[in-house]
Amino acid sequence: DYVAYFSGVDPEVSGLNSDRYEKKSRFQPSKWEKLQVRRLLHRLKCGSINMDYLEGRVRDMNDLVSKSKDEDPSGDKPFLLWKGDEEDELALRKGPQHMPAPKLPPPGHAYSYNPPEEYLPNEQELKEWEELDPEDRPYGHFVPKKHPNLRP
Repeated sequence: DYVAYFSGVDPEVSGLNSDRYEKKSRFQPSKWEKLQVRRLLHRLKCGSINMDYLEGRVRDMNDLVSKSKDEDPSGDKPFLLWKGDEEDELALRKGPQHMPAPKLPPPGHAYSYNPPEEYLPNEQELKEWEELDPEDRPYGHFVPKKHPNLRP
């Protein structure tokens, strides 16, 4: 009369009722879940989704948008008078734009450690240079000199 059917796995042998502690990773969310939660929170803060969408009361956010348009057909909502263009809003959100420093022209031959002879002034040109105003001098306060080596 008795038929020995397979009635499942022995819990003591399989370890289902063992006294082992659960792994910590089973209680902590994975990196992927953490990323999804972070995205949802960001979208909540931005306003692209709301709690009705998260709780499942609304299947699609487009349904909410169409409902809100149907509720207020008059369009008497307050608005900003001096509101700028959309481009201005994007620029304000990102912060001030980076302005690079103006580039200085590269130094010429006269500023070299070993300038060509044509850039070196002779004694007569040096006297004329000293008589000129500093604003009118060709290189300002700088006098081109020839150095024997780079180190003094």
